[in-house]
Amino acid sequence: MSRETSFYDQMSKGLTEQVALNTETGSMTYGELRTKVKSFAYALRKHGGRSGDRIVIKCGYDSETVISILGAIEAGIVIVPVHESVPINRFSTICQEVGARITVTENIQKKTVTFYDELYSEKEGGAVSYDFKTLIDQSETTTLEIIRSGELAAIIFTSGTIGNQKGIMVSIENIFFCTKTITSVLNYSPHDRILSYLPLSFDYGLYQVFMSLFSQSTLYLRKPTIFTACIHKLIDSEEITVIPGMRQLFALICRGQSSFFNTVKCVTNTGEALPKSIMERMSLIFPNASIFPMYGLSECKRVSILPYEYFHKKQDSVGIPLPGTTVAILDELGNECSFGKVGQLVVSGPHVCMGYWRRERDKTFTNDGKMKILYTGDLFSRDKDGFLYFHGRIDDQFKHKGYRVDPAEIEEVILAHVQGVRDAAVVSVIDNRNMNKIVGCIIPDSEPMKFDFVELVYETLECCKKYLEPWKIPSEIKLFSSFPLSLNGKTNRKRLIQILKGE
Repeated sequence: MSRETSFYDQMSKGLTEQVALNTETGSMTYGELRTKVKSFAYALRKHGGRSGDRIVIKCGYDSETVISILGAIEAGIVIVPVHESVPINRFSTICQEVGARITVTENIQKKTVTFYDELYSEKEGGAVSYDFKTLIDQSETTTLEIIRSGELAAIIFTSGTIGNQKGIMVSIENIFFCTKTITSVLNYSPHDRILSYLPLSFDYGLYQVFMSLFSQSTLYLRKPTIFTACIHKLIDSEEITVIPGMRQLFALICRGQSSFFNTVKCVTNTGEALPKSIMERMSLIFPNASIFPMYGLSECKRVSILPYEYFHKKQDSVGIPLPGTTVAILDELGNECSFGKVGQLVVSGPHVCMGYWRRERDKTFTNDGKMKILYTGDLFSRDKDGFLYFHGRIDDQFKHKGYRVDPAEIEEVILAHVQGVRDAAVVSVIDNRNMNKIVGCIIPDSEPMKFDFVELVYETLECCKKYLEPWKIPSEIKLFSSFPLSLNGKTNRKRLIQILKGE
């Protein structure tokens, strides 16, 4: 990485007048954003921030969060983004775990930057706090020491349950490689207007900031909403061209939609696979859009993207590996699987992160002497053309009546063949006889009093009997108005099981 050009300037390519960011409170040009990013970086250094220090940022959906992220990296300080709704005890645990020296928090819509004399502490004293806007307004812009390639830039915590979350160490090299490669494959341009409801504490959301900056496009950052009409109105009024999202968002967009959005040219999905029924509806709603199913995980950002020309030919696939990366599919003995056989996906390349924070012995990452190798814990197969197919997480699968069951297969059947179901989740629950039973959870695509829910449950069970083997048929179907979600917007299956067990 060049020592003459800053992180921000390498990303943004010197734009000034074009709108870089649009939030619920207003817009900001590239010139304005650059000034504030440089000012925040200078303020961090001025008040004692050193290269390699950790800054924990409570991430909202606002310009201050974006400035905090970019300014900290510009100053050589390691960002630790956490969701704005993270409980105070969890926030404190993360700060202590990473040894934070700076925090960015919000109280009653007021951002505060706190500097600690040594490391983060809940005790009073030894810390000085500043109002975010005042800190920037009183600061300067200046040239700072440039970060070298390979240095730690971010620690991103996984969306696991408290106690199981791991801090993924992301380098500057990881960020630049993934940003450039994914932006190129998806063909982002300065004319694009990207609408993101994704949290910036989630790598999928965080990289929308990097990718919009690198492609010189405009990022529309919005807090998630359950109101379909609000999403439709924004897409239409702002002539949105790119929508990155997850299954829950696209199910909401497709709900009751009869009109079309002709300006949308690109739709991406990751996190959970899109059922065929939703993809078919999206093809109608976004008639001019290329829909890109993708696969990735925070430990390496992105593994594969399905080229649009293969969308209809290989709709079940999550695509081919990113340029410059390699994958292997291994069986339980570590041997490479033949075409069509299912095994664990193993990934290597410059997108694989540095490892987990203070978990050097974790076997998820290994090193062949040249680069990091990641054992994903996900089950895949590959066809003779090199296209990858996702078969679920090893952790999500369970045994039932002596057979291994993949809940994703059952969910796909329900969503593809049962009219009136907006979303589905299948879990295994231990009953009072200490036997596991399969429970299908569904969200009706209708308001109460407008649908025969008893009939819907019956149709769902009959559908499963028609399309699935006997050991895969749910013992019962439960209705939900919504599913519990992780902070990253994925279905929280562990919490769903607790709800079903009455906990």
